[in-house]
Order: sequence, then structure tokens, then C-alpha cells
Amino acid sequence: MSETPVPISSAILQELTDKVVGAWWRECVDQMMESHFAAERVHDEALDSLLARGWCHSYSFTDGLIIRIAELARAELGDELDLLMAEFTRRQIDSIRKTACEKYPLRSAILTDAFDAHRAGKYTLSVPTLLPQLDGIGCEVMGLGRNFFAERRRADALAGILQNFQFPSDGRQYPIGGIDERMLAAVERTWSLTLDTNRRRSGTEYCPLNRHGVLHGLDTDYATEFNSLRCILLIGYMLEVRQVLHEDIPSQLRGIQQFFARLDQRA
Repeated sequence: MSETPVPISSAILQELTDKVVGAWWRECVDQMMESHFAAERVHDEALDSLLARGWCHSYSFTDGLIIRIAELARAELGDELDLLMAEFTRRQIDSIRKTACEKYPLRSAILTDAFDAHRAGKYTLSVPTLLPQLDGIGCEVMGLGRNFFAERRRADALAGILQNFQFPSDGRQYPIGGIDERMLAAVERTWSLTLDTNRRRSGTEYCPLNRHGVLHGLDTDYATEFNSLRCILLIGYMLEVRQVLHEDIPSQLRGIQQFFARLDQRA
């Protein structure tokens, strides 16, 4: 004779559910925070390895991807890092193209032809077209008249822009931290594609794509999918820098200003 199951009250069932779900949720949050802090610890290392191989980071990076990039860099597995970044960039192409054409309509015809050339595998056309557009977009984003690729000019321009971000209440400089700081970090660093052509040809430094060599007709071996993807990802990065400097931080400051204005109205 089977036993009749003992009914569980709704209150007990809710308590058991809360305990199980609560424990599971806490574990998930702990794992997410652990992954986040681990990615923060290796971010600079990952960024340096990317820039050295002609890539850059992105808002779309996950913590796991940052950690994986750092692992590959430590193991000196540059070819695997390139494969990882190429696959990542392929998934971003349509979004980068759309945003670039929307934000820079005067460049849209050029950008469209360049992206079409990339899709068609005509990297002899996409790479030398995208590089000057990267230069021009970079100059517009950073407020430079020319020569965005010069590291010192980029760093000085960024410092000047950040200096103008001030608290509306007392004029103190607004501190840049968190994701904004991480996204801007590459602006001040050395990009391998800006390596002096003579130093590159000496063979002492790795430089898969050289801006000067391509645009001045010195290099004839640049026409690869990976180099075209490098150009696309760097344009995507500068679009994200534009978002940080000209949209996100100003929006944060407007929010602070509105907050203090409401306080003044209540006083």
C-alpha cells in the first residue's frame, strides 16, 4: 500500500525556494564579481598585447575574453590571439559600419565602398581606404587638425579634453574611472601600426600592419583579411572613444548638474 504524500504548505515551499534560489543567485553574483575583478587585474596586460599586434579593445569585450587575451599573451601565442580577435571583429563589422556612417555622413560613401571591398575580399582596396578614414575620424574625435596617429598628440589632446570635464557645483575636475577609464586607455598608448617604417624593416619589432608603409607605397604585403579587420576594429574603437568623450561623460555631468539644480530648488 503506497503512502499518501504529506502536503507541503505554500509558506514552507516558498521558504525552501527562497533558500535554493537565493544560494544559487549569490553563487552566480560571486562568480560574476570574481570574473570582473580578474579581468580588471589583467586589462592593461591584455590591452598592450592587443595594440602590439595591431588590434584594440572594445565595449563588447566580455570579462572572459579579456582574461583569455591575457592568457594567450602570457603564453606568447600570438597567432591564436590573432584568430580570436579576427573572429570577434567579424561579428562587429555590420555594427561598426552602421555607426560610422551614421556618425560621419560625409564619410559614408567612402566607408561604404571600403566595407564593401572588405566583404568582397579586396583587401588591396579596403586597407588603404580605411587607414586614412581612421586618421580623419581620430582627428575629429580628439579635436586635432591633423596627424592623429602621433602618440604624443593623441595623449595631449585627451588630457585637454578631460581637463574640461568639471563638476558644475565647484569647478573641480571630474574624475574618470571604471569602464570610461579603461576605454580611453589605448588613446595614450603606442599603436604598432604607427611604428617607424625603418624600425619595422629592421625586423626587431613585430608590426603586421604599418600605416606609413601602406599609404606611401612601401609595403606590398598588407592585403590580408586580418589587416583589414584590424582597421575596422580600430575605427570601431574610435567610435567608442567618441561615445565616451562626447556622449557618455557629458551626459553624466548633465545628470549631476540636474541633481544639484533640484537640490537648490528644494532649499
